[in-house]
Order: sequence, then structure tokens, then C-alpha cells
Amino acid sequence: MPWAHTMPKETMMQYPTGSTKSVDETGATAYPRLSVDAGASCLSLTCMPTLGRGTFLHTFNLTTYKEIPMSFRTILSSLVAVCCIFIVWSASPASAVSTTLQTAHNVTGNQALSNVGVRFTVNSAISVFELGIYDSNLDGIAASSTAPLSAYLLTSAGGVVANITFDSTSQGTLDVASKYRFKPITLVTVLPGTYVLAGYGWNSNDLEHNCSISGICDTFDTGGGLITYLASPYSLGIDPAGTLPTTECCGNLNFWSAANMRFDDANTSVPEPTTFLLLSTGLIGMMGYSWQRRKKVA
Repeated sequence: MPWAHTMPKETMMQYPTGSTKSVDETGATAYPRLSVDAGASCLSLTCMPTLGRGTFLHTFNLTTYKEIPMSFRTILSSLVAVCCIFIVWSASPASAVSTTLQTAHNVTGNQALSNVGVRFTVNSAISVFELGIYDSNLDGIAASSTAPLSAYLLTSAGGVVANITFDSTSQGTLDVASKYRFKPITLVTVLPGTYVLAGYGWNSNDLEHNCSISGICDTFDTGGGLITYLASPYSLGIDPAGTLPTTECCGNLNFWSAANMRFDDANTSVPEPTTFLLLSTGLIGMMGYSWQRRKKVA
């Protein structure tokens, strides 16, 4: 029996659960949703991907399902399954050239002031998929798991968009080119607004770098204009991780080698599922026609 008849009516699910979300500067979130409505004679699929990444709405209605010969129902069910895969695939991140926000030019850190970072404006929605932390001397993180280094992406009001910790037992992957270590996070689409990326937990064995003391300031990559640098905020250095740094001074210099992130353009176009639906339908139709002709000849 085709699987379309065994599915409960009005089945609602989030896909992939918890793996992608959209966040604006107020902290509001939205998730992609796949709606499946299976009745006795039709199957309707609706996909509403997450905001900011090729948002669209698709519904496939197979209103004459019961009238289709049984020999073709299995093929049709397979086609629907393929369509589901493409719907979910198109709601997931599209491949794109990713951007590393910060590139450090100093191998060794020079101070241990916690709660330092960068403030920037998102001009067009971006998808952040990794957070990073500066690795002084490129020799690993010495901090313990009970007092780790951490990177936080915050809204302008101090709301937590994403965060992750780094310690001696969970160091992340070193990117020698940028001199930062990175870890993957739950994909988050950051909508236009103002945000702060800050690093916490620095100590004598894990130093961040302040280019106003010595050395060259980090290179800030805008991702081709997706974001704009605003300032390098800091705090007293004793604030708990996740505290919004608000003090700024000393001109338009990107002072800190501290926290980092990797992102891409959230509006990168994705192939429409209907393109695959039409192609698959055509191919299956041709296969069925050829099979019928061979059967008549036989």
C-alpha cells in the first residue's frame, strides 16, 4: 500500500528540528516548517522555510491519486518522497562562499581583559554557522572546562543569539590563516540590525590581543557589504560571560583579537523544488510510456 494512505492527516513537523533558525536584533526567532496533509484521495505538501534564506511557499496536490492505476501508484509515491527530500533540502542552507569575520595579524596575545569584541551592523541577512576564539601562539586553549573561554553573539540589547565555549578538552579546529579556533553552532540566520560579537574568560595562559598596545589590528571582512564595522566595545574585564560590553573609545579601530564567526549570505538563491518535480514527472512519464509500448509489442 502506498505510504500516502498510511500517514496521519494534518501531520505537522519542523525540519530539521532545532538545526536552523532566524533571529532579528530583538531576539525574535522563526523556524522552517513542513506540513503534510494526507487524505483518502490526495496528498498535499507545504514547505515554509526559515526567514531570510530563499523564503517561499510550495504546495503539491495530487487530487486524482485514487484514479491512478495501481501499477503506477508505487512510482508516484516514490516521486512524492523525492519531492519531500528536495523540499527539505531547499529549506536548508545553500552552498555559498563563506566569510571569516576576523583575521588576526599577531601570533601572540598581549592582555587578558575579558568581555571584549566588535560591534557591527548586519545590512542583509546572514547565516552564521561557526563561532571562534583567538588562539594566542597557536598552541591550543589552556582554560579548564570549569572556566572556559567563550564567544557570544549578542543583540544590541544584550540578548544571546548564539554562544559556544572552548577549553583544553574541547578546543575546536584551528584555522592557521586567521589564528582563531572554530566550532560549529546551530545554524542561525541573523536579520538586519546591530549586533556585538564578544570573547570572555581570557587569562595569563590564554591571552587576547589589543592592537592599541602593540601590533597590527585584525582585518574585518564585511562579506562583500553584508555587514559593516561600527566599533570595538569592551568592559571592565570581570563581567560574566554573555554580558554586553558597552564601553567604546579611541576611534574607528578594530582593536581586539578575541571572538570570531563564520557566515554566508542568507539570501543565496536555492533551486526551486518545482523544477525537480517537473523534471522527475517528465522522466517517470517517459519511462511509463516506454514500458507500456514494450508490453504491447510483447
